[in-house]
Amino acid sequence: MRFYTIDNNYVKQLYQIDSEVFFEPVNYDTKPYIGIVIQNGSYPYFIPLTSAKPKHKKWANVTKTNYLIYEMLPSDFEPIPANWVYSISQNGIKHILSVLEIKKMIPVPLHYCTPINFLQVADLDYRALLQKEYRFLKPLDTSIQKKANDIYNKQKETGVIIPFACNYAKLEKIYLNNVKTAMTV
Repeated sequence: MRFYTIDNNYVKQLYQIDSEVFFEPVNYDTKPYIGIVIQNGSYPYFIPLTSAKPKHKKWANVTKTNYLIYEMLPSDFEPIPANWVYSISQNGIKHILSVLEIKKMIPVPLHYCTPINFLQVADLDYRALLQKEYRFLKPLDTSIQKKANDIYNKQKETGVIIPFACNYAKLEKIYLNNVKTAMTV
């Protein structure tokens, strides 16, 4: 498993035909689109990470469509930064780092993917965050692949798109157009 960024223009193409694709034209110019790449059928798929938001405090740690990425800290951890998304329980403080959104996966030509080298991330706080996210997800690699395949296969077999999921058949058409274009260049 590796973390990747992908070409923003490609993401924008996908967003234009499926509004469930994560895309914010203002943010993605300065904030990279980060995730992992897995294989679904004959297509490489990019599963995006999304930043922690207050709504995630109510989410289960693991569902059929996502993984909450978090770290547990002692109850007496201080000071808690104002920008953190967290919850407090008898087990301590659950600091939510991000979410891996499997249902938001998109097919991606590999020439649009750039692996992230943590040592080349200049912002040390951001590097530490990426490394925590990676360490959290790495042992779940097989489980993530299985969940992604299950979601993908069910949508392809039934044609039913679960709420807030991307339409993989529509997106694969854009994928194929981009692959064909790259082969003729």
